[in-house]
Amino acid sequence: MDAAPIVETRDEALAWLQRRVHPLVQKIFQAEVPGRSFADIGCMWNCHGAYSFYAEAAGARDPLLAVDLGPATPSFESLHAALGSRIEFQQGDVLELCTQPHGRYDVVFCSGVLYHAPDPMRLLAAVSSFVGDTLVLTSHTIPGDEPILRFYPYDPRPETYPWETFAGGRDVRFQVRYPDAAPWWFAPTETTLEGMLRTHDLRVVDVQRETLMQKPGDPLNPQISFVTARRVS
Repeated sequence: MDAAPIVETRDEALAWLQRRVHPLVQKIFQAEVPGRSFADIGCMWNCHGAYSFYAEAAGARDPLLAVDLGPATPSFESLHAALGSRIEFQQGDVLELCTQPHGRYDVVFCSGVLYHAPDPMRLLAAVSSFVGDTLVLTSHTIPGDEPILRFYPYDPRPETYPWETFAGGRDVRFQVRYPDAAPWWFAPTETTLEGMLRTHDLRVVDVQRETLMQKPGDPLNPQISFVTARRVS
């Protein structure tokens, strides 16, 4: 992965975005984003607003919102300046922001957040309150068709090693606060994720997936699902 950039020109910024934004997300954004308002919830950690900026470059219209628990990084600021971006950044917890007056956005993107939430249904309720039409959600999932949600902490089975790899162990306490390493609390099947979204009036219309190559050749490498859902009411 490319190191966090400090860019000076628009061309440098666009070149970095092309490398940093996942190809599947690029394809989804090219289909979903042009001419539509856009919000990115969980925009900063390890990507410095890259997905927000890519959406803007792909033709998203105002209003454009980027939200994260953490502050804007120097890389975010340099990308914002180099691109002449119109994106508004708001630091805050979406669980709190959703209780304040806010608009809805035609397309909302939320990536790599759900499985870090101790209460995933509450997190989805907060995110869905920003969705006017389309949610693009990426999340760690587990294979299978059963409507189950695996709880990782204190599970000794070897297939739960993402907990060990990404969070440094299973001895966890509930009160984990940013910017501490956020645990991988849960892993839903795609069936479960579809049901969870449906309870928030979002119907899944497309799912794509890939394997996160955390350990080359390891059959237990985590699965990542890229889900597009539409509001049904």
